[in-house]
Amino acid sequence: MTKIDVNKAIEAECQRFAGAILKLVEKSIKQELSSPKTKKTLAKMRDLLEKTYKPTKSSHLPMGLPPGAKRAAAAIKSLTNELDIFITNNPGLRVEQLSKKLSRETPELRLPLKRLINDGHIGTTGSKRTTTYWPAGHKALKE
Repeated sequence: MTKIDVNKAIEAECQRFAGAILKLVEKSIKQELSSPKTKKTLAKMRDLLEKTYKPTKSSHLPMGLPPGAKRAAAAIKSLTNELDIFITNNPGLRVEQLSKKLSRETPELRLPLKRLINDGHIGTTGSKRTTTYWPAGHKALKE
């Protein structure tokens, strides 16, 4: 067997092995999702989401809100608190980075960030896309 044949054989075995692992993972996921406990939990979550948020096909805003709808004050307050804690623990991030790490849409973060800035909980450096967010009193804000 030549070196090329050996490499092809190794690659084929790796592909076969990866396929077998994938099938086992899929089987495991299907079994877990079909368990009564998981079905009950998913049903509860679905009911809660349907009661809280009513997405529409024309939704283009965060969390499936229809055009013109406003977020609940409690949701905004909760996100504001979450952002405050996150920025305190992870200073110096831009809004795109915050969005990615918190799994939120960037527009969804704008109002809570403005409120935190206005309340003096956080400060910023830079402008426009280079704006970074820092906890109040951070040394980066004093420069």
